[in-house]
Amino acid sequence: MPQEKPSLERSNARALFLLPVVTHVRYRKRMEALTALNVSIEVLAFERPYYPGKPKIGYKSLGSLSHNNYLQRILPFFKALPTIWQYARKTDALYCFGLDMLLLAWLVKLVLGKPVALLYEVGDIREVLLGSKLKSRLARALEAFLVRRIDRLILTSEAYYEHFYKGILKLSVPYQVIENKLEPGFIAEQDLAKPSYRLGYFGVLRCPRSWEIVNQLAKEGMSVYLRGFPRSPLRLSEHDLKEAADKQENLTYGGTYLAPDELANIYEQVELVWACYPFEENRPVANWKWARTNRFYEACFFKKPMICQAGTEDARVVEALNIGLSVELSKPEEVIKALQAISPEQLKIWTENLEKLPESIYMYSDEHEVLADFLADSKTHSVVSQ
Repeated sequence: MPQEKPSLERSNARALFLLPVVTHVRYRKRMEALTALNVSIEVLAFERPYYPGKPKIGYKSLGSLSHNNYLQRILPFFKALPTIWQYARKTDALYCFGLDMLLLAWLVKLVLGKPVALLYEVGDIREVLLGSKLKSRLARALEAFLVRRIDRLILTSEAYYEHFYKGILKLSVPYQVIENKLEPGFIAEQDLAKPSYRLGYFGVLRCPRSWEIVNQLAKEGMSVYLRGFPRSPLRLSEHDLKEAADKQENLTYGGTYLAPDELANIYEQVELVWACYPFEENRPVANWKWARTNRFYEACFFKKPMICQAGTEDARVVEALNIGLSVELSKPEEVIKALQAISPEQLKIWTENLEKLPESIYMYSDEHEVLADFLADSKTHSVVSQ
């Protein structure tokens, strides 16, 4: 469904954000962008061990959640409902990240006694939604049930709608795509120092196949720079990565970082960016095929050619624009040879093509204005209904 163009005037809207974790970069982007457009935001968030970051908007804690243990979340969720209800009474829209947050918001809306818009943002299609076992079928049924009852679906990739919501769930719902682009002016333009030939792998480091490849590249002489937070299914800790780097002259692990604050310093140290999404072998239906990575947009901004996984949305764009290389992670030896064969001339061509890219490919333009207009309309409808 086509999204509306932004209007020239909008009334101040109120939105209550429900977050499963408070330090996620994408959540912060959404809240800051909407706040700048005069949307009044309140935030309720759970505390979880996650990638370190700094929330830039004040929030009220809903308590602590354990990671990947859904049964232990039931009690904290029930305890959070009265607080969510109390805040929801004063808002025009409930903005949810994650299926569990959407379920809580829908339950509160049932007893709220006033009309509020329900928005649901999806940045990944979780593995549990794509399996064939009973647990996956139940999860898909819950997702379909709740998504039919929302007012707008926000997606970070068009492919999510085409392949999952329309293709698998057979839904037709109002949606808007807001990719993981960078905010205009999010960091000052600067002349980046010319680095030596170095491959960078940044962010949440959770792909065993990616680690296998970049580690082997380092062993065979390529300079590799890692920055970020290791997470399952990569069964390594920060200490493990530091130990591995201490044993290899060509491998450097610089620890975790804050985005966007330290991005310029990180990207200026590499010439090539590993932008592959976590790899799942023999999965014809999978999130990695449809997702859009943060590294793609960051690499475009910093004019760094990138390595993407073949068959993904990022690779489709990279190949079309000739700004990097797509590789088959199912064939690690071929990937290693392909990276070792990249010439300075090829890097120059990719970099020149990156320098010609229109900013709209990697930086936000009117996406948040469209979203803010929808929230303003929600406020208008709420007032009329009252």
